[in-house]
Amino acid sequence: MFRKIFRQEKHCLWGKCASCHQVLKPATGPALAGLEDRHTWADHKELLKWINNPAAYLAKDSYTQGLLAQYKSMMTGFADVTLTDVDNIVAYINDAAIH
Repeated sequence: MFRKIFRQEKHCLWGKCASCHQVLKPATGPALAGLEDRHTWADHKELLKWINNPAAYLAKDSYTQGLLAQYKSMMTGFADVTLTDVDNIVAYINDAAIH
């Protein structure tokens, strides 16, 4: 169900994520399945702060500093992503991870 809703979005939000991430396995960035169990990402407001401005978040956060060290690349910021977008993206990831 979430996949259908997600595909109907006005612009393809998943495309922003998929350029560096896969659901089940690492790529340029970490796999996204289970992201709510890592760091503070269960709080989608925190995840939104990271997505909107990774450089600012990284400056004060050791977890994301570790991601940079591990993956050797900085996440692109997407200032236009909203909390509703994050909720939809996470729902899509959770749905894709179990199907």
